[in-house]
Amino acid sequence: MAEYHPLIVHFPLASLTLYVFAEAAGYILKNDKLRFTAQLLLITGVVTGIAAVLSGNQSAYSFNELNKNIDIQIVKEAIETHETYATILLWYFFLLLAARTWLILQKTFTKIKYVAVVVFAVFGLYFIWLSGHYGGELVFEHGVGTKTFNQKSID
Repeated sequence: MAEYHPLIVHFPLASLTLYVFAEAAGYILKNDKLRFTAQLLLITGVVTGIAAVLSGNQSAYSFNELNKNIDIQIVKEAIETHETYATILLWYFFLLLAARTWLILQKTFTKIKYVAVVVFAVFGLYFIWLSGHYGGELVFEHGVGTKTFNQKSID
């Protein structure tokens, strides 16, 4: 599953980013279709986020196994930082999904609660950025996951 991490990871990042904009637009425009779309995008983002975190964990494990005899502490620390922010991102949006769904089911999604959800959603963009930033750093600065890096690790 590790080799699919670069493919999988873009689904939750895109879904959750679109979710935030659909959530805000649904509130501003008072549009129920946008609100429903926001819920679907949030569900999609969390579900694909689980797959991204699982594949990322597998990728980190594979990396550590391939490189256990090599001292590349800076890359290992970068992986841990990315892993931390990706996990925070997933939990953050999972809890937002749980709260949003609960409010819908309880029929207590008042205006002030909707504003709170929108604010939390917008703040979640920061975690999306952090996770993507550190993931990009792994690839573009350290070459992790590229054929060149993997070949150097084996040699």
